[in-house]
Amino acid sequence: MKKINKKSLLSVFVLLLFTTLFSQESLTKFNTSWTSVLPGSALCEPENTSYGFCLATDARNIMGYSSTGTLLWEKNIGRVRNLSLTALKGDFILLHDKDKNIIRLFNPSGSEIWSKPLDFNVSSKPLEGRDGRFFINGEKTVVCFGINGIQRWKLETEYQKELPMQELPDGSIVVFLNDEGGKTRGLRISPFGEELENITFTGVIKTAYTCKDGILLTFTDGSAGLFGLKDGLAESQWVANVQSGNSIFAVNRDKTEYRLLALSKAGITVYKLRSSDGFVEESKTVNEIDGTALIKAELSDSGLFLADSNKALLIDYEYKELWYAVMPVNLRNNTINQFTYLHNDYLVFCSKNWTMDAYHTNDSKSVLKSIHSDYSSFAPIDLVEINYYTQAGFFNALKDPSITSKIKEGNFGKKESQWLTQTLSLARLYFMDATTSNFGTHTEKSVFETDSAGFETVLIQLALLCTDQTQAAAASIISESTSKLYCRTLLANITGYDPDGKLLDAIERNVSRSGSSDSVYLNTVCDAVYSICLFMGRPAYNKKGKDILKTFMGAGYSFKTRSYARDTLKKIMALEL
Repeated sequence: MKKINKKSLLSVFVLLLFTTLFSQESLTKFNTSWTSVLPGSALCEPENTSYGFCLATDARNIMGYSSTGTLLWEKNIGRVRNLSLTALKGDFILLHDKDKNIIRLFNPSGSEIWSKPLDFNVSSKPLEGRDGRFFINGEKTVVCFGINGIQRWKLETEYQKELPMQELPDGSIVVFLNDEGGKTRGLRISPFGEELENITFTGVIKTAYTCKDGILLTFTDGSAGLFGLKDGLAESQWVANVQSGNSIFAVNRDKTEYRLLALSKAGITVYKLRSSDGFVEESKTVNEIDGTALIKAELSDSGLFLADSNKALLIDYEYKELWYAVMPVNLRNNTINQFTYLHNDYLVFCSKNWTMDAYHTNDSKSVLKSIHSDYSSFAPIDLVEINYYTQAGFFNALKDPSITSKIKEGNFGKKESQWLTQTLSLARLYFMDATTSNFGTHTEKSVFETDSAGFETVLIQLALLCTDQTQAAAASIISESTSKLYCRTLLANITGYDPDGKLLDAIERNVSRSGSSDSVYLNTVCDAVYSICLFMGRPAYNKKGKDILKTFMGAGYSFKTRSYARDTLKKIMALEL
């Protein structure tokens, strides 16, 4: 028998050990993608944004980071110990101070825009709406706020089940009420606070998730299904043809993809369901993760990320393993207090010792495909009802100045749908009248010419309503109208909310033809530009705003205009974006 050399045996052992240790990555401080030091301990889970994430610490600050670990901004928020963060459309951040029961809105650069007290205890994470509005619910309450801080409506309900609100494809929301007779009940509410339907589900709901097709539900009996709309009414669309037992859904951030996850001690079975009928198109069991100890399940553009306290993995949409690792020891010994999985596949851990470590799981580009539309089914534009030559229809009622006061006061509820329909319709008619030389068949003057004071009142209401649609309508008028009166009315009353940059584009076009002699009008333009830069809090907006103001520095403008524009420019520069 050949004698085995001890050195050879040792080499084989080291090789086997090396292979075992490095066949799967262990997440340690030595192989991070990046590491950063926080000024304090993270108070809640970091919130995903388009640029990366934001978080708040017990050092009295809120910060925005890129996914690669660059600190983009940092702002003081005072002493807040118990809070939650919600990222809204456009990277606005809603902070709920749970101790003081106050909500605070921060723009994308972390500057606080407004704060409002709540008179009820919040039950779940706020639900984002489609036009800057968002919804918050409590034990027996649902409220809706606009991006400008106005409470649009408040609705008292029966006792609610501890489930987050969800949205149906038409923009209506569903609040889940307490179980009765072994079944969960629900209340469907319009985005304008009108009760639409009382709903009784087929069983006791355990979890609920919004997707592009409706609301995905799992039940305590192990079934799962889709609840949606048919002919304008809410009803069950399908029940998945699989008994998934203990299950949840994973839904991607733009709500276009979802997977049903059946959780067990032996692993997690992932089901791809056909959206039309819930038929199982594909399935795969992941044995590496303990489904009963699952702590994170995220569906990204790359695929499905799953993690328990010991292991984490990322599989693509064809179930190919892209990344697999052993979780940090610090997670198991409770020295990590928060962690999150970013949209572009970074895994970020925040430790109690104020360090933040991130690991890149996959190279991908995260692209948000928005499925949100408007609320046109609840507030449709109507170009027929009003005869804008004779002031027939709703014009006389709408130009009532008391409506302006009601909008400013808030809590106008379902009246908003009527006001939106009417103001948007008039704005559209005026735009058509202003941009088409032969619009209409009448030779007499329209109300836009005969009743400028009345239409001015309507434009104030349009600006104060502050939705995506009203801001776009205001931008269209500012861009094309030759009436300084109407443009000045809009510029003086718009909130700085400019979700797609249309307002700044319109102002730039308006300036090019407004002349240089009307200093009062140009001062109004300066104020509007500043309000947009302040509200939106983005470098691109600031650059464009500064370029517009620099136009007024030319020799053709008066000393008063140049001075006012210069002072406004300094205010924008002080925003430090």
